Amino acid sequence: EAREAFQPPIEEVRAADIALQEDSEAWAGALQAFAERGLSPRKTVPMLRQTPLVLQMLGAENLPVVTTYNVLKKVLVEKHKLPVAALQQVPAAMADPVMVFRSATQGGDLVMMLDVKDQNGATVVVPLALKQDSPEGYSVNLATSVYAKNKAEHGAANNRWFINQIENGNLLYRNHKKSRAWEAMVGLQLPPTHFTNTGKKNLYTDANLVKLREANPELYHDGSDDPRGS
Repeated sequence: EAREAFQPPIEEVRAADIALQEDSEAWAGALQAFAERGLSPRKTVPMLRQTPLVLQMLGAENLPVVTTYNVLKKVLVEKHKLPVAALQQVPAAMADPVMVFRSATQGGDLVMMLDVKDQNGATVVVPLALKQDSPEGYSVNLATSVYAKNKAEHGAANNRWFINQIENGNLLYRNHKKSRAWEAMVGLQLPPTHFTNTGKKNLYTDANLVKLREANPELYHDGSDDPRGS
């Protein structure tokens, strides 16, 4: 009811919408420049000018979100070969993730599960290293890769990975509406959100964003019930 009652000022909604659209267009331009060999390998590649509110709720600072030329080369050409059409959707999807996990391999990093699929229907994830020094001399949150969770031997979706992350206690945030839609699409049931391997409940959901959204309507955030997430 609180989410339904809250209506941010229309100028702030528009400002957030416009900023996110501008970031998505700039990202599309960067991908085009990469394809045309017009992207500098010595500079970071901007993805979002601000860190999504859901990540700030999990402890991330509000810094620019960027990646690198070498990551794009690995994602598009060398290893993951993610379709450009899927990669173009990534920054906007990062503003409204399905789930967020703590990295099981890189201490302090986060892994974002996005509402984006590759050509085989595998779900795209983005590992994020927080508060890194950029070549330009400022702090950033760095997307260290972008790839679809699939089985290496034949490319089919590896949806079991997400279940394993929950069972291993790595789930930090879950958007209930989006995760239920994902369950229905892939034909799997995720473990209960209170499940952790330590028995402790330490999980945020989209419901926790209500007050933060009210205080920060200009920031990118979960958009389950307002136009900025569309």
